[in-house]
Amino acid sequence: MKKILIIIFVILLVLFLIEAIAYLEVERLKKKIYVLRDQIISLKMDNREMRLEYREIMDPEKLNKWAENNGFVIKWKKSKGKNEK
Repeated sequence: MKKILIIIFVILLVLFLIEAIAYLEVERLKKKIYVLRDQIISLKMDNREMRLEYREIMDPEKLNKWAENNGFVIKWKKSKGKNEK
């Protein structure tokens, strides 16, 4: 009877340790997930800022003005199309 109680106690102890290890692993993974979520949010914000800067830089009107000011634009004579005479 005493051996059976010791075996049951050891089995319960092993199950408790396995449960504790699993809990710690889950918490570690949750922490990792939260860190990755924060990094994703940060990267999305950086991406949004970069897209806004790109749109401002690549604005066609600003590019045309810059090109005209720096002599990169050749002014073409407007030609009449085939139907226009």
